Amino acid sequence: MNGVGVLRLALESVSRELQREIEGLTPDQFVYRPTPEANTIAFTSWHIVRMLDSATSRVLPKEPRPPLWERDGWHTRFGLEAQESGTGYDAERVGAFRPLLDVVLGYNRAVAAEIPGAFEGLTDDDLDRIPDPAQPNMNLGRRILVFSAAHTQYHLGEVRFLKGMQGMPFPR
Repeated sequence: MNGVGVLRLALESVSRELQREIEGLTPDQFVYRPTPEANTIAFTSWHIVRMLDSATSRVLPKEPRPPLWERDGWHTRFGLEAQESGTGYDAERVGAFRPLLDVVLGYNRAVAAEIPGAFEGLTDDDLDRIPDPAQPNMNLGRRILVFSAAHTQYHLGEVRFLKGMQGMPFPR
């Protein structure tokens, strides 16, 4: 498997595992917070999908396009502005964010369907491309690995931790 294949597998895995982790949660489980400062599964799950959406629409393609969040109006289904991604939210904002599970699951399925096409035609040589000349040390491969694959895996662990705190076992 080449580098492009590894990165594609990493993003597809996050999306698939997230779907598995949150399907069937009750509304209370979805918005559970062990402390008033903690993230919820709802917030963290949405943020994961937003990051995957951004990667598959703005970062990976040679011709970036608006993410599904904007293109398909997902932001209106969440009652949020088009530019919102969850980055920089304070504890109060996280606690007030209470999307419906079915909406998060639907958004995740829509983004998952975009992942294969985002990698189509990419070669390992493309991973050395510098998408943003203002950040010459951040080639495409590094951006996808650090800001998409690793970042979303970290948050997937957060979802699993919050489920564990509620007595839910790790999925098999």
